[in-house]
Amino acid sequence: MDPVTLGLGGLSLGANLVGGLVGRSGARRQARAAEEAGRLGSEAARYAADLQDKQFQQTKADFAPYVGAGQRGLDTYETELRGGQYDPAQFGFQARTRNYDLGADPVFGNVLDQAMKRIQATQAAKGSFGGGGTQRALQREAVNFGQQFENQDYQRFQGEEETRYGQATDAFNRDYGAKQDRANRFQGLGQMGMNAAGQVGQFGANSANQIGQLGMSGAASLGQGLTQGAGFRSAGDDQLLNSIGGGVQDAGQLMGYGSRGSGVMRNSVMGKALAQPTYRF
Repeated sequence: MDPVTLGLGGLSLGANLVGGLVGRSGARRQARAAEEAGRLGSEAARYAADLQDKQFQQTKADFAPYVGAGQRGLDTYETELRGGQYDPAQFGFQARTRNYDLGADPVFGNVLDQAMKRIQATQAAKGSFGGGGTQRALQREAVNFGQQFENQDYQRFQGEEETRYGQATDAFNRDYGAKQDRANRFQGLGQMGMNAAGQVGQFGANSANQIGQLGMSGAASLGQGLTQGAGFRSAGDDQLLNSIGGGVQDAGQLMGYGSRGSGVMRNSVMGKALAQPTYRF
């Protein structure tokens, strides 16, 4: 074998090998860059998710006093409601029966006695005392005064009953109003707590949705980086293997052998080295 030809074959094989190694090195740098980009994207998504969760926790803490006050107000309202503390009191009015004895009224008796004496004196002055006219006059006077005193007593009694009824109504309304006001206050606290809890729940749902999206985005970024890195590594390995194979074929052609070579060449040390390279990478 011509030494020059042999040297050219070796140079061709070495050149292909170096080119393959350089290509694979570049591919691995690309792979590392892609994997690093994926990792950075995943870490950025994780950092954003942490910020989102911290913001939600802060919002939850800000609303906690309102939720707590609402819970305590609702508990108190339920306890007092079950205990009947908001039930209206019994209406404190009992109507009375009017008991008026005209004959037992000393004022009526005194007035009637004075009227009788005046009528009798008048009839005596006329010279008709003791007659039927005197009796009729006395009866009319007694009836008139009796009706007046009856009406006066009835009006007085009715006025007293109306006053008593108004006082009982006022007391009932004030008691019921105070109970309703207390109930409304605790109901208001419960409503405030419910509104606060609803807002916290909405914030939590939104936060969970955003954190979930960030998690999927981070996983996708990391997966894409790993996939691209694997692709670059595979392409680099393929390039190296193709360069070795091309170098072996070029060397064989330079030394006058086909792609498969003669039996002598295949059995020689050079033939085995060219056909089955022992490079390790």
